[in-house]
Amino acid sequence: ILLLWRSRPLALASASLCPPPAHPIHQTTLSAMTKLETILMGSAVFLLTGFLATFLSFMSPAMNKDRGLTNLLICTATVCCWLLWLITFMMQMNPLIAPKME
Repeated sequence: ILLLWRSRPLALASASLCPPPAHPIHQTTLSAMTKLETILMGSAVFLLTGFLATFLSFMSPAMNKDRGLTNLLICTATVCCWLLWLITFMMQMNPLIAPKME
């Protein structure tokens, strides 16, 4: 029974439900815009996270003594995490599969 079940072809989506393939020019423009929007959205998330962490450090009574150092560390950590995310995202935009030897 298992062999018969696996031998049948899977019909998950019919051809009438699938949209026609887009023109390659439109795909390039759309993907470039999507990448830009993703970079801007990710940057906004890191910026808001940094502002939120700085705001919470001002609300904490335990941070009164070293407030300047705490804010410096929060800003440094936020910028470093953002750069790590940005570099990783940009490396995946145009991956280098194998170098071409000339």
